[in-house]
Amino acid sequence: LLSKDNPDVNKRYNMSANVYAEISIPWVEGLSYRVNLANDWVITNRYNFDPYSNNLQGTATKNYGNLQEMQLDNILTYKHEFGKHSINATLVYGVEKREYESTSTTAMTFTDMSLGYNNMGLAQQDLNVIGSSAWSESSLYSMARLVYSYADRYIFTGTIRRDGFSGFGENNKFGYFPSAAVAWRLSEENFIKDNVDWLDNLKLRASWGKLGNDQISDFMYVQGVALSSNPVVVIDGKPLQGLSTTSVPNREITWETTTTWNIGGEISLWNGLIGLQADVFYKLTTGILQSQSGQLPPSIGGNYPAIINGGVVDVRGTEIVLTHRNKAGEFYYDFSANMSYAANRYISTNDSENIPTWQSRLGTPLGSVLGYVSDGLYRDEDDLLSSPKTSDAVRVGDIKYKDLNGDGRITLEDRTWIAGPQLPKMMFGANLTAGWRQFDLNMTLQGAALTDIMLCGTYSALGYSDGTYFTQAFKWGSNPPKYLVEGSWRPDHTDAQYPRLSTQTSSNNAVASDFWKRDASYLRLKN
Repeated sequence: LLSKDNPDVNKRYNMSANVYAEISIPWVEGLSYRVNLANDWVITNRYNFDPYSNNLQGTATKNYGNLQEMQLDNILTYKHEFGKHSINATLVYGVEKREYESTSTTAMTFTDMSLGYNNMGLAQQDLNVIGSSAWSESSLYSMARLVYSYADRYIFTGTIRRDGFSGFGENNKFGYFPSAAVAWRLSEENFIKDNVDWLDNLKLRASWGKLGNDQISDFMYVQGVALSSNPVVVIDGKPLQGLSTTSVPNREITWETTTTWNIGGEISLWNGLIGLQADVFYKLTTGILQSQSGQLPPSIGGNYPAIINGGVVDVRGTEIVLTHRNKAGEFYYDFSANMSYAANRYISTNDSENIPTWQSRLGTPLGSVLGYVSDGLYRDEDDLLSSPKTSDAVRVGDIKYKDLNGDGRITLEDRTWIAGPQLPKMMFGANLTAGWRQFDLNMTLQGAALTDIMLCGTYSALGYSDGTYFTQAFKWGSNPPKYLVEGSWRPDHTDAQYPRLSTQTSSNNAVASDFWKRDASYLRLKN
């Protein structure tokens, strides 16, 4: 029996299909062709009926969505060895296509609510709202790769990609991304192989390459328009809706490009007793797809493209892996440790020209935190009266901030970059496996360093700053942490570590500042 008491419905149907075929070309030894076809369908149905909304006259909604993703790859491979020479060549031509369509219906003011969303025709028809949307995007790509090896000693890899994306303008849809890598296995050289028996493997390598990024909203190069909800003009006695522009197109928007340089090597000694791999890399990303919102003066309104290729970022880093394994009688162990370090920074970005120099993002890591520099607490009334404040609501025992621009007030212009991103610059780990007879041990260490965390600050989802359980006693009726209570400012404890206690939120103490910044480094043991 269908009724208005039916619960909300959220149905999702997934179907995936993967098909491939591979053949070896009989008249050319080493030549093969493979075709891959993958298709994914996702259908979503969402129904809702609320009999208590719309002044108890009911509101029903039905939404239907259909997403289809298809990928087709054609791969031609040729492998051949002649003497000490080895060739592996690959050609790829593929296409990806994604299509989505949705329909939504909302009905209000039901004359009979007994069937809820199962009979939306019982609603007042002039209040019904019907909507639909659809989008389609596609990617076209081709690649040629050649791997050449001589005596498994000298190895060269060259690749060229041509990627196309429908979301870019007519003259910028395609990008070309080459790469090259060389490797020299010194341990295969006769002067080492014949004279150094404790060396298992010694290899040096270097690479360079480019990759493209197309992760933006579709059709930013097209002028968007929208139809008004209500009539805006009367022509021949008829009220008509109007069209208006919704965005300024950027017809020059194109691929974001990352160029990577890498130098590394690996060595193995004494039949695997000790091994070491090390790499040093540098990445340069240009034409970063970024928003211009808030970067231009309000006087020009919204007459500028929302997304541009406007930034440059680089990353410097290294990766190291150390291995050691051994066996003595029935006892054995295997140890490995790894460490990676990567530091990024803005080299060029679309900073507003009206900001103070200390607020420029140039040279700062991505994801850095903008906030105030703390200067202890207001210890007494004299300190409060003689120091700059964020507002007249500040009290003795609140956090004091530095006046960076020297205007005698604490304003948004006194903020600077106070903390790095939560993504650690350094990550490390170790794994130990050991055993003796029927006993075994497995232990894993995982850690991170050179990373910050803010106990409170500005929340982008909320659009304002607020305290948390860790920075404000009795927040949301919670039990306060012991350190906040015992370490809070009091008239008899003016050299306190934390601000005064209050059941009311202090906007001064909840803003993003280095007062609430903490070192987020950690080391975790797993068994």
